[in-house]
Amino acid sequence: THIGSSPTFWTVLHHLYLTELNTLSSAQPENHLSFESLQEKAAKKTKALLGNRLLGATTGGAGCSPETLSFLQKVLKIDISELY
Repeated sequence: THIGSSPTFWTVLHHLYLTELNTLSSAQPENHLSFESLQEKAAKKTKALLGNRLLGATTGGAGCSPETLSFLQKVLKIDISELY
């Protein structure tokens, strides 16, 4: 599945991931999970917002931050092309 969207959409998705990761990290003493495990858990929950079938994406209309692009590629494993 492919989706095309503005950088704002991808930035909001990145912030949702960071918020989830912060929430999980705050509960760390109860979780007893490594930070890498928490990252994986937050990534899985964030990718589920997209239906877990998204493999490719595009962004355009404005520049997308390098941090957001890196997040999409490395954390969510989405092949994204910037068309700006």
